[in-house]
Amino acid sequence: SCQWQLGEIYLAGRGVDVDDALALTWIRKAALQSEPNALGQLGEAYFVGRGVVPSWRQARAYYQQAIELGCSDVIVRLQLLIESIRQVT
Repeated sequence: SCQWQLGEIYLAGRGVDVDDALALTWIRKAALQSEPNALGQLGEAYFVGRGVVPSWRQARAYYQQAIELGCSDVIVRLQLLIESIRQVT
């Protein structure tokens, strides 16, 4: 979706200043419309704590939603998250 793409532009700083807060605003709007890539990106934000307080629980939930909607790109990220949790517990 255009909202997700706009969020990606602000995350990467393509032609604009990097702005995590504005990027996540657009990405969340896309995620509310069940955009798989946006859900995956939110998962990533929560996994690494970019623009949000890190939360493995939130990251996992967003990754799983993205996968359920067909975004297979985040499967590896979900596996890394699960491994990170195992190493800590």
